[in-house]
Amino acid sequence: QDNKNGDVKKNDTIVMQPNPVQLVPKTVRECVMVVNGKDGCKLNDKGECLQPGNLSTCKHSLYNHPLPKEQLMDIFGFQQQNGKEVDDGSNHDSNKNLLLTEGGLIWKASILPNGYDTNYESKKTLKMLPLKFYDDKNKCIKPRRPNLAVVEKDFFDSLVKIEGINYTGSSVSGNRDSSTTTTKQEEFNFLGSIARQITVLKDEEHNIVWDQHKHHSKWIFSGVLNGWPGLKDLEVKKIEYKTHIPKWRVHWHSGDNPNDSPPTYPHAVMGLQEVR
Repeated sequence: QDNKNGDVKKNDTIVMQPNPVQLVPKTVRECVMVVNGKDGCKLNDKGECLQPGNLSTCKHSLYNHPLPKEQLMDIFGFQQQNGKEVDDGSNHDSNKNLLLTEGGLIWKASILPNGYDTNYESKKTLKMLPLKFYDDKNKCIKPRRPNLAVVEKDFFDSLVKIEGINYTGSSVSGNRDSSTTTTKQEEFNFLGSIARQITVLKDEEHNIVWDQHKHHSKWIFSGVLNGWPGLKDLEVKKIEYKTHIPKWRVHWHSGDNPNDSPPTYPHAVMGLQEVR
């Protein structure tokens, strides 16, 4: 296929997305595996890729430089009300966002703690990363590995929040505006107007059920994950961890988040073995 657009090649196993890519500042921190341009990347004078993820042959990651929220809303199909009336004629608060589509492939990325390779020089050990996935020469994570490893700081610094709404149109983090009176009929009409857009999702493993439009903001990873050009601009669904007990436990869940808290790393958990 046409590799100029970053489409998948014959042997690739990932789905590519034709999303726009920002020009990366020279300060971007990269794990540069190929610095001579043989992979087709445009490099600066320091050997850093100027447009990570723009080509299917590019193996450069991109972190800490997320796209603007407005651009991500367009990519994901958000609808912003902008203070205007919705189709049913009822009034609702401005600057609230509806995600009209849901679904897609689920990717599980291994999130490494900051300083995961602190003891590598002295003890040849790494935290939460197999040695075969570590680039000893460049002192970084090897790109395009199946565990999709990313360092904690790089991951969380690449997140963008898109505020959600509840069914009355109020912000997820606040109560209904006391200056606005909403009748039962108006609420009924509004619920009816979005009935076709509501998807009730169930996490079978943890038995969590939620309404995606009711009260949850969305957190979007905006970058290029582990050097895979197709893994960019992804919605964060949950953060899980595993200790010495071989069972995944939920630390943060986008659908079970009544306080609308941002995703975080489970630092307080003792004996962490894996985080994803």
